[in-house]
Amino acid sequence: MAPRPPMSIQDPTHPVSRADRGRLQFSLRAMLALTALVAVASAVLFTMPDYLAVPIIIVSTIALPALLTAALVYGNSWQRSFCVGAMFPAGMMFFCTLVVVMYCLDVDFENPGEFCESVTLQYSSYRLYAGVSWVLSITIGLFTVALRRALQR
Repeated sequence: MAPRPPMSIQDPTHPVSRADRGRLQFSLRAMLALTALVAVASAVLFTMPDYLAVPIIIVSTIALPALLTAALVYGNSWQRSFCVGAMFPAGMMFFCTLVVVMYCLDVDFENPGEFCESVTLQYSSYRLYAGVSWVLSITIGLFTVALRRALQR
């Protein structure tokens, strides 16, 4: 049996099998969007000062469960699997964010020096927890998709 010609010189009317395409394919748009998302998340978590980064983290953490729920309701089967897995770490992060917000609302503003030291210490650990939670959401979501794929075979 003769080896197959490279894909670039195959007949365009001949359908390409799944084995010839490879397991993972990404569009350029998806790769650029992923790169931009990682760059923005890294900037918020590592380089921005606390007074800018923490409100962005709080808003994104509050919005994440809503976005996952929308994808869970309106997405296709693989997106639903991802959202089911990613929902638990996102929910835990949402709860911790509510605790941080309640801490900020229950502060005595008469001694601003003590407040600034306390907030800096709390927010640096909160930023670390937010980063770990985002990574866990993605990891557990991908694990859920892999588990679904394995169970459907």
